[in-house]
Amino acid sequence: MPTYKEELYFIIFVVVSLIKVQIFCFVPQIESDDVKLEVDSDAPGLVGAPIGFSVKLLGPTDNSSVYDYFFDAIGPNKHHKWTKKNESLELNITFAFYEAGDYEMKIWVKTAAIEMLAKTSFKFNVSSRIIGAIKIEQPGLNPPKPTLVSTKTEANISFVVHDPQDFLNDTVKIYGWSINGRPPEEASGSSLRYNFTDSKEYYVALMVTFVNSSDPVISYYNVFAIVVTARDPIENYNVSGKTAIKHGDLLELEVSCEGSPPYSYCWHFKRDTVNASAEVCVDPTMTTDCEFLVIRYFRKSGNYKLVVILDNDIEHKVDVININVFDSAPEPQLSPIIVPMVCTCLALGIVVVGIMYYVQTRRQNSIEVADFDFQQSDSYEFRTFYRRLWDSLQEFFSKRKQRQKYTYRIIHAQVT
Repeated sequence: MPTYKEELYFIIFVVVSLIKVQIFCFVPQIESDDVKLEVDSDAPGLVGAPIGFSVKLLGPTDNSSVYDYFFDAIGPNKHHKWTKKNESLELNITFAFYEAGDYEMKIWVKTAAIEMLAKTSFKFNVSSRIIGAIKIEQPGLNPPKPTLVSTKTEANISFVVHDPQDFLNDTVKIYGWSINGRPPEEASGSSLRYNFTDSKEYYVALMVTFVNSSDPVISYYNVFAIVVTARDPIENYNVSGKTAIKHGDLLELEVSCEGSPPYSYCWHFKRDTVNASAEVCVDPTMTTDCEFLVIRYFRKSGNYKLVVILDNDIEHKVDVININVFDSAPEPQLSPIIVPMVCTCLALGIVVVGIMYYVQTRRQNSIEVADFDFQQSDSYEFRTFYRRLWDSLQEFFSKRKQRQKYTYRIIHAQVT
C-alpha cells in the first residue's frame, strides 16, 4: 500500500496537472501567421564596430507586459546568441562582431503564455575594409545614371563613408585621388572639383586609409573606383519653318540640334496652357541623329502650342512653340483694277496721238509766203490748246473722208 507521502505527492501532481490544463485551455492562442516581425538594420558594418538592429512586432498580440527577444547570429565559425526582455513591441539594439564574413541573424519573440509569437531572419556582412562610395554631383543635372556627367559643368566628386554609429570619428583619414592614372590638381581630403571637358570615359580611383589615433596598429583601408562617362549637352537647338500657316496647308518644321547621342524625342500639340516642367515623353523615339521633322495638318484654324521634348540623358529640353493657323482672305477681283487702267491707257493714247498729229500737220502746213500788204490788219484768232486739238482732229477726219471719196471715184471710173 502507498505511504502517506506517496499519496500526498500524487495529489499534488494531479492538482498541478489540472492547473496546467486550465491555463492551456483558457489562455488565447495566437496564430504565428497573424503576427509579423519587422527587422531593419544599418548593416553592413566594420569589424569591431557596433551594428544597429531595429525590431518591431506587427499584428495582434496577447497584450503581454514583457516580451522576450532572442537573437542568434550565425557567423563564419560560431553562433552569437543574445536574449533581451522588453516591455514594448519595438526594440533597438546594437551588436559588435569581431570576425569578417557573412552573417545571418535569426530573431524570434516569446511571451510567458506563448512559446513562439513571431520569428524572422536577416542577412548582413561584416567587413575588415572601409565601407563607402564615390559620389558625383553637378548643379542642375539629374542624369538617370550617377556616373553620367556633362562636359559643360564642373563636377563635385566626394567620398561618403558608411559609419552610422560614428565608429571612425576619432581616426586619422588619408585620401589619395587619381583620374585616368594621374592625381588631380585640386584635391582636398574627401572631395574635389573637376571638369570633364571631353566626351569620353574617365577612370576615377580613390585609396582611403583610416588609422586609429589611440592605437596606430589598428587601421582600415580600401580602394574605390568608378568609370565616369562625360557627354555633351544639347546645343545649337533650332526649329526652322513657318509657324504661321494658311488653313489647308501642312505645317512642316525641321528640328535640329547638336550634342552627344543617343537622343530621345517626342512632340505633341495643345491648345491650353503648357507646364514645361511637367512635360514628359510617354513613348519617345530613339535616334542617333538630332534631326527630325514635325508635319501636321490642322482641320480647324486657330492658335496651337507645339510641345517638343528632347533628351540625351545629360539635358532634358522642353520647347513650346506657338503655331497660328489662319483662314485665307478672299482674292480681290481683277476687273475693278484692270478696267480703269485700260481706260486710262486708252485716253492717254488718244491724247498722245492727237498731239503727234497736230505737230505733224503744223509742220506740213508751215510754208513761207511773202505778203507785202502791210496795211492789212492781223486777223489772228486766239485758240486754246484743247480747241486747236479739236480743230485738228476735225480737219484730219474731213481730209481722210475726202481722200476716201476721191479714191472711190478713181476706182469706179476704172471699173466702168
